[in-house]
Formats: sequence, C-alpha cells, structure tokens
Amino acid sequence: MLSCWEGLGLAENMILLITISVLTLLGCLFSAFASFDRLVKLEYGKHKDCWVADGKPMGLLGWRSGEGGLFKSALATNILSFVWLFSTPGWALNDSEARRCLTKLRWCVLIWNIGFVACCVVALLMSVE
Repeated sequence: MLSCWEGLGLAENMILLITISVLTLLGCLFSAFASFDRLVKLEYGKHKDCWVADGKPMGLLGWRSGEGGLFKSALATNILSFVWLFSTPGWALNDSEARRCLTKLRWCVLIWNIGFVACCVVALLMSVE
C-alpha cells in the first residue's frame, strides 16, 4: 500500500509538510483568538469597571458587547491583544479562569509565531535551491 509520501519528490514532500504545518498552526491561532475572546468576556462579566477603563474591547472572533463605539473598541482590542501577551492585568491576578486563558493565549501565540517563522524559513530555503 502506498503512503501519501511515496512517489513524491523532496520538493513536493516539503510543500505538503509545510501545508499541513500551516493548517495545524492556524488551529493554534484560532485557539488564541478564542482565548482572547474569553478574556474579554470575563472582564466584561466580572470586572466591568476595568473593561470600561480598558476602552470597552471586543473579541477577535466577533464578540461585541453592544456598548461603545466600534473604532474605539477595535483600537482597545488591538492594544490589549498585544499588551496581555506580556503583562497580566490587575483584574486577572485573582481570577483563576482568567489566568488559565492568559496562559493558553500566550502559549498559542508563541507556538503560532515560532511555527510560522519556521515554515517561512523552510519555504525560503526551498526557493533558493
């Protein structure tokens, strides 16, 4: 029985491997988006004063509270999606669910970035040969 790898050249195998890797990494990226959305919903539900102070952010996958302007909420979302990767907000320090979501968010973004850069390097090296 032939496997999907047999009968293909090195270049075709690498392209198939990169494609599978990127699709897997996209799952990790969407998991990061879902974790961010969950964090925003937790902040909105349990720490609404902090949510307002943070600029009324919305989720990356489309969650909106219905409060606040779209531009200001989108700006707050963009800022917090970066800031929360490197610092834990005060409201999340004593919230175990928020800390779990932050950890998941950070790991998923790290895996996505390392994996995506690795795929780009491999593709670049393949194009040079």
